[in-house]
Amino acid sequence: MNLRQRESLQAMLVDDEPSILQFAGIVLQREGFVTLPACSKAEALRLAEATPGRIDVLVTDVNLTDGDGIELACALRRKRPDIAVLVISGLNSYEPRAAANGCLFLAKPFTPSKLIERVRALQYAYTVQRHCA
Repeated sequence: MNLRQRESLQAMLVDDEPSILQFAGIVLQREGFVTLPACSKAEALRLAEATPGRIDVLVTDVNLTDGDGIELACALRRKRPDIAVLVISGLNSYEPRAAANGCLFLAKPFTPSKLIERVRALQYAYTVQRHCA
């Protein structure tokens, strides 16, 4: 099922590289997501606090100028336990840490199709989890 065929989904994108934010935003918007871009951990936390309703997916870099993306994911999950998380990084060494914190991992650089593939995998896993709970 194409993500466009589902209800509008919200994705928070967090990266301190504007080109990555723009690229990921365009890719996910084409798939029907409403995107919430943030360039820092602090901005992401403020945006999450100000956003009513669900944030379905968090796509975050690990190394942010003001903190750690995996720590950001943990902080957001305390208030939004259903948020699916995709961690992105140019360093594959973060993949085990991402997995240990219940996150999928995607290495930079990535293609639009690889980003969509990982987001679909997250959405599928969280949909199954919600229905089985």
